[in-house]
Amino acid sequence: MASNNPESWQMDLAFWEQRPLLTVVNINSRIGYADLIPNKQANTVLKAIKAFVKMHHPRVITSDNGSEFMNQHIQTYFKKVKITHFNNEPGEHSTMRKIERFNRTIKQRLLHSGARLTKRLVADLIDNYNSTTHSVIGMTPNEAKGTIIQSELDHNRELMTMVDNEFEVGQTVVDRLKQKQFGKESAKWGTLVYEVVGIDGYRIQIRSKNGHTLYKSPNDLKFVKLGITNAGEDGIFEAIDHHRSNIWS
Repeated sequence: MASNNPESWQMDLAFWEQRPLLTVVNINSRIGYADLIPNKQANTVLKAIKAFVKMHHPRVITSDNGSEFMNQHIQTYFKKVKITHFNNEPGEHSTMRKIERFNRTIKQRLLHSGARLTKRLVADLIDNYNSTTHSVIGMTPNEAKGTIIQSELDHNRELMTMVDNEFEVGQTVVDRLKQKQFGKESAKWGTLVYEVVGIDGYRIQIRSKNGHTLYKSPNDLKFVKLGITNAGEDGIFEAIDHHRSNIWS
């Protein structure tokens, strides 16, 4: 599984010699992170997550649904720093393969080192991991991170050009309904019709007839030739005649 967000990570608690490790891996670059922590209490895990966030600035984190990640302290923190958090469904292992493989790799290196488990040892192993060519991506995670950053800059420039060419104030649009994570169903659109009232970089400002205002990604909007509506109950939009921008083709 890859992500269209370069700062999307998978997170887990692994154990070595009955001691917990907060482990995290970037879905795209495979940059790894691990921190030896004294226990798995909520405050301890939160402190470790804050240290990771300060270093890597994630935008999306996927974890299992263990209480270590689903408790109120962690959830409140994710909301505060605007991190989108997904939890993996019980028994669904395919979506967490990257963090599971990363955990195995770190444990193998700990085993081969034969050294006493310390924070310094873990940090050294992570530095070595991030500087070693990854068999799947064909480069080191550190190299891949630079490649992904450049790719994101190129994508953002292209997206900005598309937004400038496609969107105008006064157009009417509907917005995409949220899907379940990992869902494969086709896109579904809301019944509410909004007017484009502003363009702010990569975000489109839209407003309903009764003043409900949203900021949306261009990928989450579809043009329609309908009058704007009041914000209210939302449903499924089915339209045959609509303009589909090149952004979505």
